[in-house]
Amino acid sequence: MTVIRTYKRDMKRAMDRIAAVPSQKLETRFGTIEYAEQGVGPPLLVAHGVLGCHVDGIDGWWANLAGPGFRVIAPSRFGYFGSTLPPDASPADQADAYALLLDHLGVDRVVAMGFSAGSASVLEFARRHADRVRGLILASARLGGGVTANQLLAPVFRVAYGAERTFWTLKTLMPMTYARMMGAPKRYRPGPDEVESLKGIREQLFPLRPRRDGAVFDGFVGNPVADRFPCEQLEVPTLIISAKDDPLAPYAFAARVARRIPIAKLVTIERGGHLFLGNDDKVREEIQTFTMSALPTDSGDHEAGRRPASVNR
Repeated sequence: MTVIRTYKRDMKRAMDRIAAVPSQKLETRFGTIEYAEQGVGPPLLVAHGVLGCHVDGIDGWWANLAGPGFRVIAPSRFGYFGSTLPPDASPADQADAYALLLDHLGVDRVVAMGFSAGSASVLEFARRHADRVRGLILASARLGGGVTANQLLAPVFRVAYGAERTFWTLKTLMPMTYARMMGAPKRYRPGPDEVESLKGIREQLFPLRPRRDGAVFDGFVGNPVADRFPCEQLEVPTLIISAKDDPLAPYAFAARVARRIPIAKLVTIERGGHLFLGNDDKVREEIQTFTMSALPTDSGDHEAGRRPASVNR
């Protein structure tokens, strides 16, 4: 009974975290987009990773990684929480949905940032809507090397992602094994601060069930697009941040893609895995420096990222 009570308590805490971040919903031709906003400053569009959601851009590890001083626009991607997963959806559709969201918010141009499985949608956004993108940030991004998943396995993965209590048990009884599933390097020994970071990241993946459709979409549709994306077609300044010991998004592919993008900077993290453990300050500094360099030098509506009033939406 104690285990059951602990599980219920943890699930309630997870739901309370989600509920504590105010969100809004926009109806589009792709269905509903659930999103959250926070802060003032240059607009930053955040595409969360697998098993993430709109809250991650506002609260928790990923929000802290970007640092303060931004107007964060954080949608849940297709199939996550209140965001619809349209039939036959693609990352290109998700990119077009981002553009509709920015239209709704009256935002002209943004820096777009994708973490891990969020990379396919921001790559498509930068290609399809280059005039809306001041800069592109790819952090621990899927940029090649993936094996094409057999679509027949999709229902199996959907069931697996719905096994909330199984994931919770693994997280509770074998925290370092769970951490490796999230991208901590093998044989990594976290310091005291990193132990707390890992604990927070483990907790923010719950509840799982409102994320499972999106996670399956990422694995079977989104990630293969990112792996084969024609990066030579990108025309926007791009920042790639990758760790040499990332077990989920291999560094070798990030380095190769950095050479293929016309305007790109590669930031190498020597050790820290998929989550840049122990490197928060370095990553935050690189993101903020890149973002500031991508902004215009003039002031007014364009600097704040707003559409001028004369532009029809």
